[in-house]
Amino acid sequence: MSVSPNPVLLLDLDRTLFDTDRYTAALLGALAPQIGVSAEILIAEVPGQYVASSHGGGSYYDMIRHLQAYGASFDDIKRCVAELPNDYLFPDAASLLNALRASRREAQLLTHGEHKAQSLKLAVCQPLGHMAAHITLQPKGLYIANKWPNSGGMIVDDKDIADIPEGWTGVRINRSASASVEELIGRMSFQIASLDYVLPLFDRLYTES
Repeated sequence: MSVSPNPVLLLDLDRTLFDTDRYTAALLGALAPQIGVSAEILIAEVPGQYVASSHGGGSYYDMIRHLQAYGASFDDIKRCVAELPNDYLFPDAASLLNALRASRREAQLLTHGEHKAQSLKLAVCQPLGHMAAHITLQPKGLYIANKWPNSGGMIVDDKDIADIPEGWTGVRINRSASASVEELIGRMSFQIASLDYVLPLFDRLYTES
């Protein structure tokens, strides 16, 4: 692997930094009385509300379309999100952001999904507000290749990233893993059990001689 002189650290949002399942349950539960449907029904419908990206980036939960089918407007959804608590970061994500801030290092967000829905998640997660956020429906490997054609770096995600460009390392977060850091054979280079291992692994790969 060739090492970039200015490596980029990319962090996924959903289920990596952000507790998407808890957020979704809270939002649907808060909106349910307004649209006259039980929260249980809305939550049970979520798996059937995934749609394929027109850009080939896989499927995503189309929350806005789901709720608009019951008569909720985007403004209704936005107001409801604004009333949710600002506590949807995983604990190890909060620790990672604190470590980045303390060491004056930068990371960027790369998240897959519909722009309005992803922006709502960022709005309810204030510690992420200072980070550059890239929201795309493209495959992440393709997006990285186009956005950073002359750079390398590391992307941390809860899924395997297909077609990672040369010079990039994929790191999959699996909080149920038994090993703290495990080198993998395949598309992803490493699996980690906690985001606490992100910066030590990044330093090992890109800054240590």
